[in-house]
This record gives sequence, C-alpha cells and structure tokens, in this order.
Amino acid sequence: MSFFTPSLRSKLSGVKPLRMALLACALIGGASAIAAAKPPAAAKQANPQVTMVIEKRGTVVIELYPKDAPKTVAHFLDLVNKKFYDGVLFHRVVKSGIYVAQAGDPKSKTVDGALLADIPSEEVGQKYGLGAGGSGKTVPLEARRPHDRGTLGLARSQDPNSGDSQFYFNLEANHQLDGEYCVFGKVVKGMEALGKIRQGDRIKSVRVVGAAKDKKAEASEDDAEQTERAVAQARTPPDAPSRDPALEKYREGAIRATLEIANRGAMTLELYPKAAPKTVEHIVALARKGFYDGIKFHRVVPGFVIQAGDPESKEIGPEAFESHQVGTHGSGATVPLEANLSNLQDSLGLARSQDPNSGDSQFYINLADNTPLDGQYCVFGRIVRGADIAPKVRVGDRITRLRIADSGAKK
Repeated sequence: MSFFTPSLRSKLSGVKPLRMALLACALIGGASAIAAAKPPAAAKQANPQVTMVIEKRGTVVIELYPKDAPKTVAHFLDLVNKKFYDGVLFHRVVKSGIYVAQAGDPKSKTVDGALLADIPSEEVGQKYGLGAGGSGKTVPLEARRPHDRGTLGLARSQDPNSGDSQFYFNLEANHQLDGEYCVFGKVVKGMEALGKIRQGDRIKSVRVVGAAKDKKAEASEDDAEQTERAVAQARTPPDAPSRDPALEKYREGAIRATLEIANRGAMTLELYPKAAPKTVEHIVALARKGFYDGIKFHRVVPGFVIQAGDPESKEIGPEAFESHQVGTHGSGATVPLEANLSNLQDSLGLARSQDPNSGDSQFYINLADNTPLDGQYCVFGRIVRGADIAPKVRVGDRITRLRIADSGAKK
C-alpha cells in the first residue's frame, strides 16, 4: 500500500510513486462541553493514551487527539480494543525524502518479518502482497495537525476518505504531508524505541492505558517485558576498547552517531570534538542537514579503507562514478587539518586533496592499522559497535542515514 497522492509527488523529490497514499489524521479532542454560567467548570478531560510494545525495540506511549480527529481516534481505539494490531509488522520503513514507519496491514501477521528486512519498501507489496489490507471500515479525512517528528498519521489510498487500520509514525518532521493526511496522535514516551524500528519489526501488542485487564494476564505481560528487556541488554555488545593511548585525553565530550548502510546494517560511531573540533562540528552540521542520506561508498580498498561523502554519488550508480568524477566533490566548505589521533583499525578519518587544509565532507574508515597516515590526515572518530560491517561494504553501497545522537556528549 503506497502513501502519496499525485498532488504530493511534485513535493517529494526522489520519492517513487506508491500505490497507497499516507493519511496523517489529526487527533480527536476531549469534551467540548460548555459549562453553564454559574456552576463550576468541569475538569478538562485528558487525551487517551495507548502503549505499543514492539518486539526487540521497546515500548512507546502514544497520546491521541480526539478533539482534532474524532472519527479517526474512535476507529483506532475500537481496533486496539479488539487486539487488531497484535502481531502485525512494520511493512514499510522509509528514510529518504520522507521519514516514516508504517504498519497496520493484518495480512502481515503471517509473514516472516526477516523477509522484509533487506528489500526496498516498494517491493514489499509486489513480493508479499502487503500494504493494501485493512479492517474493512474507513473514516473521513481529518487533516488538522502538522506532521511533526514523532506524530502518528493514518495511511490511505488515493481517496482522501479511505483511511482504515494502517498508520505511520513520522520519524522526522514531514510537513510536506500537512493538509493531505490525518495526524491523530504523538509519541510522548519511547522515542528512542521509535528510532530503532526496522522494516519487518513486529508489534507485540497495543493497549489502551488504564484499560481493565485480567490480573494474571497483566502480570504475565509484565514478566515477559522484563525478560525481553533483560535479554536485549544482555545482547547489546559493549563498546570496543580503544588502542590509541592519546584518546583518553580527547574523549571528554565525545558525541555518538549512527551510520546506517543499506543491506549492511548500522555502526555506532564516537566522534571526538576535543581532538578535532572544527572537523567534528563540520561533519555533525552536515549530518543534521541530511547531507549524507543517500550518498554511496565510492572507494573500497580491501585491507586499507572504505570511503564515502561525495554528494555526486547520490543519483548515479558505480558504473558512472568515473565519468562523473565521484571522489572530487564535497559540500563546498573546508576545515583545517587536525591530526591528533592515530589511523588505527576502525578509526574514522577525513579525506582531503593535496592541500592539508582541504578536508570537507568525504570521510574514510580504516580497515587496518594505517599509521603511516598519522600526522597527515585527521582522525576524528571511531567505530565502537558494528565494526564487523565495515569490511563487508562494497562500492555502490548506500548510506541511508548518518544520525547524530540527540543526547550529545558522553563523558
């Protein structure tokens, strides 16, 4: 099921037309009763909330907005109370052009989520028939709220009034959808779990907060969630130790980042502004602008380095890299050489031309200890988790996103 109407296609450059349009329905609000002149005003009714448990990712709490999207919220809560969403998959996760995670097709309950993990979202419908299913009941468009980060919208087909059971989370602000789709809720707790969602992840349960529940079942769910959290913590690998003795005096104020590579996985990076202040500031600023999203690795030398960061690579394949002189472009801003750390395996360095102060957006990851580069190139970070991914990278592999952690520094 695709999400966008023809009127939106011109707004979303780089996004392929899809069969189903996204609805972002706004929220149903509390009672609008007007108190009589003399009696005291009634207390404002709180917006309803639901908890969504996503296997291997965690729990998110969502506040719904019945005042702005009354029919949508009523329909969603009716499905929740029927346990309609228990077991459905996130069948579409997009992190380019728009940033959404979509679920709600009941047909996905019988599909192995692992089969969806490594294929483009547009192929999910073709291969597994997902994206068009629903409960069979639709609601009219209630598009009153903006598509801010963390909001919950209602997916639909070309018909504005075709929204049913499928919903999507806005992983980033998607204001190009405002007025076209219904936003009807927002995550108020658990944004970190939302950011971890991958295509093929399964929803374990969705429940109304405060709803009556069998005590034995409630205790069983609590025990299961505690066990799941403990297992997840046990499986989280510790940070790889550093072998650079100089790092200790530079590690204060380190910044975490996640480098996501299509069909390979995600690496957790640690950046060191104390060792390379101008370099880290420049790279972080580019990442937050989405500069690296869609860029491809244009240079791979086994046993030496992998390199990316040329924006020219976004719209072409490896066969055209040479003719487009991929490897010579950047953002247009350069930083001075800050060569304080060693080019050890898994470290992150800034590529440059012959001029020592010509580093810009291109970076490289050392696949081995390349200490002859020390003093000549700036090392500004390292891989602390997922280093096994780097040697698997090939020319043409695409960076889906370089995300800078909101929390910032790690002491």
